[in-house]
Amino acid sequence: MPADKSISHRALILGAIANGQTQIKNFSFNNACRATLNCLKDLGADIKNLSNKVVINGHDFLQPKKILNAQTSGTTLRLMLGLLAAQKFPSQIKCIGSLKKRPMSKLLEALRKMGAKITLRDGTFFIEPSQLSPIEYKMPVPSAQIKSAVILTSLFCSGTTKIIEPIKSRNHTETMINYFGGKVFCHDNKILCVGHQSLIGKKMNLPADTSSAAFFIVLALVFPGAHIILRNVLVNPRRTGLIRVLQKMGAKIFINNQHEIYPGEDVADIEVCSSQLKSIQICGDIVVDMIDEFPAFIVAALFAKGTSIVKNARQLKFKESDRIMTATEEFNRLGAKIKPTSDGMIIEGGFDLNKNCEVFSHGDHRIAMSLAIFAIAANKELVINDAQCIDDSFPGFFDYLDIFF
Repeated sequence: MPADKSISHRALILGAIANGQTQIKNFSFNNACRATLNCLKDLGADIKNLSNKVVINGHDFLQPKKILNAQTSGTTLRLMLGLLAAQKFPSQIKCIGSLKKRPMSKLLEALRKMGAKITLRDGTFFIEPSQLSPIEYKMPVPSAQIKSAVILTSLFCSGTTKIIEPIKSRNHTETMINYFGGKVFCHDNKILCVGHQSLIGKKMNLPADTSSAAFFIVLALVFPGAHIILRNVLVNPRRTGLIRVLQKMGAKIFINNQHEIYPGEDVADIEVCSSQLKSIQICGDIVVDMIDEFPAFIVAALFAKGTSIVKNARQLKFKESDRIMTATEEFNRLGAKIKPTSDGMIIEGGFDLNKNCEVFSHGDHRIAMSLAIFAIAANKELVINDAQCIDDSFPGFFDYLDIFF
């Protein structure tokens, strides 16, 4: 599997602000991570792509000579806003496509509370240098991206910033800062970030992406006679909600050779055998731990016996597409029976395949991949329009499908 996208973004950014050299093996060269890499290069970061690794020699940023471009990457935009808010020069960053429609008000409110001067006009964010102060921030919604942006800004403040999460979200930023020699203290749902830290460059070998692996895990579960092993996959508890849900549905999924790559981050080999799945109801905290994997889960639910119910997943409306509506529209187009709700969906197991053989990704990479694995498992010839969006997270996805067979 390709390297984890979330960790790749963060490794680039922390390597760029750390003292000394950072070496990143197995970096994820998808469109989203390339957007972050290019933004950092436009800020003067010394980043080189060598044969099998990315090498970063950290130093202070320079005022960019052009508008930075986050492309369609929400992680790039939110993390870069946190970083740019703390710089001593003005800058601009824009986004394109569906990212223009994704909500940014909660992040801007948090950064402005710290003293950041950020305005938004016609899809471009204008950031002016400002005097920043630490804050106590009670997050209104669970969001690793908003939390990470605030943490990055706090690194440049005097004093300690306190963040309180309503529900724990993925903690890659916290664990990686500590690995780089920083100080982020986590207890229950409280996070303390010490300002004016000096990070030290590290060598990293990035794990395989949990969210990318999800599609092959589900495909193996619903494909008769399948038996696969996915090597060195990230198994951070905040990322394995789908695996836990599938196991409750009767999935034969085994976690082998689990070990720590640095404090707080574990990898393992994931063994998957074809299984008869049963329906499930999903709600509460586990929704956050599988929020990016719901498109893959939908396929599992369609092959399960009974009716599955998803609640408390309103955040799905604010991804690359409104995943509640786009998944409902496209899978029902093929003969599924999915009913959208205000904060989730009701998925009836089974389907009556119709003659339609054309679907649409809506520019959403995970919707496109979920439709692809459904087509294979259902033995359905399918045309997926705008499938190139898959490169946002998983270049070579269809090559991996060829290996599967």
